[in-house]
Amino acid sequence: MQDPFTLFTHWQTELYTHMTSGVSQRETFYRRGTPLLNSPYDQLHSGWILKKGIAREYHYDEHGDEVVTGFWSDEDIIIQQAAVYAETLPVHQIELIRNSHLVPFTFQELNMFLWSGAGPDFLRDLIVVDMIRQYLYKSILQLPAKKALQKLGEMYPVKYIPKKDLVSFLGISPSTLFRIFPD
Repeated sequence: MQDPFTLFTHWQTELYTHMTSGVSQRETFYRRGTPLLNSPYDQLHSGWILKKGIAREYHYDEHGDEVVTGFWSDEDIIIQQAAVYAETLPVHQIELIRNSHLVPFTFQELNMFLWSGAGPDFLRDLIVVDMIRQYLYKSILQLPAKKALQKLGEMYPVKYIPKKDLVSFLGISPSTLFRIFPD
């Protein structure tokens, strides 16, 4: 049996290839700092194919502190978990943390793509990739800080992720991050 990281990488690549073949290519350049969702009250009626760049998902906790809950990077599909499962979870904010090239798509386009032959296998793949990503996040957060950063680096280019976002995601202090990742 393959390890979850290998499964994630394989399914993510398959999903990206499948999605880019079925959605009209309207690649758009977005600058770093661009919010894809501005507030937790925005509803996600679309998604994005992230061709090149890095995005983060975050929310504010009860103390008003920003909590980073995930990332996307090159050749990834940005669809929030709540949208995938048709749940009414609060929508987190999504922001680009590097200049990025994205192909936006609407859920109407996604539905047309599903009915045009992509079918349930594509939807299954979308859900499986999200489930594996969440599993990997939970696994990473149980590791010691240095090992967690190393594992996160196998999924995303951590050298381009702002230190404050790594600190928030990993739940460590800035001094701990500096000690394990000094550059």
